[in-house]
Amino acid sequence: MLRYVLLSVAIFIALDVCAVAGAGAFGVVEDVEFLAGCDGVLQRYVVGLPEGFEGGRERDVCVALHGHGSGRWQFVRDGRDECRSTKSSGNQGGMRVLCGKLTAATSAAGSRRR
Repeated sequence: MLRYVLLSVAIFIALDVCAVAGAGAFGVVEDVEFLAGCDGVLQRYVVGLPEGFEGGRERDVCVALHGHGSGRWQFVRDGRDECRSTKSSGNQGGMRVLCGKLTAATSAAGSRRR
């Protein structure tokens, strides 16, 4: 059931935001790194901000999770529909888009860092 709800939401968002013209790139992209408190490993994520983004007030955040074989730059650099829709949604909604690199110890990326 949840799968169908998520699929319906994704289709609605894709159809809605694909109709928005000129929203194919972020205005500002920041590459951020930090040391994870739980294991002391350096982690990275990318923040995409819409053109003219002004900080200092409460905003929505979109967290974009990459698929297997991708990384934190997927939603910034890739031209596939789901990546363009994510950028368009972030730009249209005036929100930060966070794109992390998933590196759990059980993932392929996590096992390489050990």
